[in-house]
This record gives sequence, C-alpha cells and structure tokens, in this order.
Amino acid sequence: MSLKKPNKNKAFPESLKTAMHDHFCRINTIIHLPTQEVFITGVFEDFLDDIEPASQNAMYLLNQWPDIQHVYEAISAGIHRDNFEPIALDFSKNDKGFEFLIQIEIAIPQHKFDLDGNCITTHYSWGYYKQVWVFAQTVKHAAGQSIELSKQLNAQTEIDDRNKFLKKLGAYRNAFN
Repeated sequence: MSLKKPNKNKAFPESLKTAMHDHFCRINTIIHLPTQEVFITGVFEDFLDDIEPASQNAMYLLNQWPDIQHVYEAISAGIHRDNFEPIALDFSKNDKGFEFLIQIEIAIPQHKFDLDGNCITTHYSWGYYKQVWVFAQTVKHAAGQSIELSKQLNAQTEIDDRNKFLKKLGAYRNAFN
C-alpha cells in the first residue's frame, strides 16, 4: 500500500518537482519583493547584510537585474539596516517584473573517474550543497533556474574533479616511474 497521495495541487507541476529532484536542487527561502515596501522582513535584511557584491551569486543577480548595481554600491559603502527602506522600494518596483527573490540550494556533486579519466560515478549529498539567490517572476520560474544552475554546476564540478584526479594520477605515476 502506497502512502503517497496523488498531487491535487496543479499550481506547481509534478514534472517540475520531479526535474528538481532529479537535478538535486530545491527551493529554500522565498522573499516576496512587492511587500518589502510595506514591511521589510528579517530574511530580506539578512540577504542585504550577507550579499557580497563581488561574489559569483551577486554577479548572477546583476545579470538578471542590472539596476542592482546601486544596491551593491550602497552595501560596499557600509549602508546600515536602518537605511534599507529605499533599497526595499527599489526591489519592489523593479522594472523586470520580478516578484520574488528566492534562495535555491543545489547539491554539489562529487565525481569518481577511471584511469582514463572517464567519469564512472557521480554522488550527491545534501550535506554538501551551494546556496544561490535568484530573481523570479514566479516560483516555477525559480525552479527552472535551479535546474539550469544545477546542470551548470554539475558540468563545472565534473571538469574540476577530473582535473584534480588527473593531476593526482600524474603525480602518482611520476613518483613510481
């Protein structure tokens, strides 16, 4: 007997949930941008406190919404939490139609290789993951971004893991030749 109930919530497609599961990504935090203008949440304040303007994630957000640059400048200048209201207003009235700022989590894969450098296994664990903030018009939009970012992360870590493996293998072979 299955304890799993059929999905009666058609707002978020089963296929999208399955794809997120298959790509080891999940949605962790959702900030509704338009309402930050009314009341700035602690989560939004934490986002502004924690974002590093030079980080890879900050650059991803900048690519999505170039006007965030002035926010990064204010953060770099040391803006204090007490002065986040103008920033919240800018976020809530962004010209890209983003309704949400969503933190996604992506499990970081670990790859194993044979002696020819071919990937033979890929292991995922939620004990080792990356958090990424994205702008989204809908939660489905964020889910799609999480899948794409997971694919990119998997491809990049496979290259990085292979290079590390081949370097170690070369050092090992040189030591015994």
